[in-house]
Amino acid sequence: MKCKYCETENHSNATVCQCCKAELNTKLPELQTIVVLEDCQKNVPELLVMHTYDLLQLLRLVREERTKVYNYMRMSKKAAEQTSIDPETIKYYQDEYVNFSTRSKIIGNILTERLGYLPKRIDNLLLVRYEEKLAK
Repeated sequence: MKCKYCETENHSNATVCQCCKAELNTKLPELQTIVVLEDCQKNVPELLVMHTYDLLQLLRLVREERTKVYNYMRMSKKAAEQTSIDPETIKYYQDEYVNFSTRSKIIGNILTERLGYLPKRIDNLLLVRYEEKLAK
């Protein structure tokens, strides 16, 4: 069996590389074809096996959704002052904002651990450059 990290050939029944001591049976993350917002609800072990590129896309989606929810929450609070808005609506937006903020922190910490930093802005240019690096 060939090691994924140092590319040294090992015995077929070995579980640890003789050269670099890496686990031979670990599976490296693979790119997903489509990343959707619902992926942010995965638990941490499931997020850890996602590819870094997919996590960048997911963080971008979560940040966008958090911004939308924040704006809805702000508008509903203003509207509540002028008309009668159901308090449950405001509470719903507050809960959603907290949920997306928490998810953003989780994904951000995973990316910080992998990349050594957290991009302030994730735009198409960043994703294209990262994709180019993957192709090399």
